[in-house]
Amino acid sequence: MRQSIAAASLCLATALSVGAGGALAARTETALTTEGVLQQETALGDLVADAIKEAGSAQAALVNATQFKPGTVPIPPGKVTAGDISALLIKPQRPWVVSNITGACLGAALERSLSRAPQQSAHFLQVAGLRVTYDPKAAAGTRITSLKLGGQPVQDTATYRVAMPEDLAKGGSGYFTIPCFTETTIQDGATGTLADAITAFLEAHATLDYSALNRIETVKP
Repeated sequence: MRQSIAAASLCLATALSVGAGGALAARTETALTTEGVLQQETALGDLVADAIKEAGSAQAALVNATQFKPGTVPIPPGKVTAGDISALLIKPQRPWVVSNITGACLGAALERSLSRAPQQSAHFLQVAGLRVTYDPKAAAGTRITSLKLGGQPVQDTATYRVAMPEDLAKGGSGYFTIPCFTETTIQDGATGTLADAITAFLEAHATLDYSALNRIETVKP
């Protein structure tokens, strides 16, 4: 009897989480949009970065802004499916990978990301697992005033597992100038597509709240 009740409860929970057409759905408390993705942290960028970080059991994640379709209609608060989110990506079937990169390399990548902020730039990176504070008035290459991973300062000589789209890991979006963005740092093992990572993330998180955009901030005056 208990097994029957448990099974029925599981079926009911599954049914409640499935949207029209049988697509697994979650609920977002925040609108998900590509607006500003080339120049600032966005809720959609945070979500996709979180998805590949979690899928790869990585310490951090980077997603180049050129993965997103610009000027798309936002997903409003409410029910959202993996298909809705993937539709805002240029190539949702693009693979993601995990690379082992040093803190110094990670810092250099984020300096490049923020080199033109708050102006739009194809170099801009959405992030997960990181807190970055920068000074937009400082010279390019010297803008970051604080870089933390898991609440601790990033160490230049330490090595970190960072998930990212495969094209970025191989130096795409202009990151070929950063020495560790190369095929040689990509690790064997965990990988998949961006769409798959998003699907798995929604399966694991029934409610999404990206109202607090505090991963990439400007230095306080």
